[in-house]
Amino acid sequence: MVSTSWTSWLEEFEAYADSKGVFNLDGDRNKDIRARRKALLLSQAGARVREIHKTLTAANRHVFMMILLQA
Repeated sequence: MVSTSWTSWLEEFEAYADSKGVFNLDGDRNKDIRARRKALLLSQAGARVREIHKTLTAANRHVFMMILLQA
């Protein structure tokens, strides 16, 4: 179960990212947009999240981002 505070934070992040033109799009052609959205999320989430992200392997980074973005 995802906490209410995380869900609220993620909604605010989604609105912020969308306002910056970094829309959440699917498909291989949108890798640049997904990379920009990931960078934006990591910058907004804070130092502790970035520290955790740095310790992960490439495969686990993908899983970590999927978990962060689940609401």
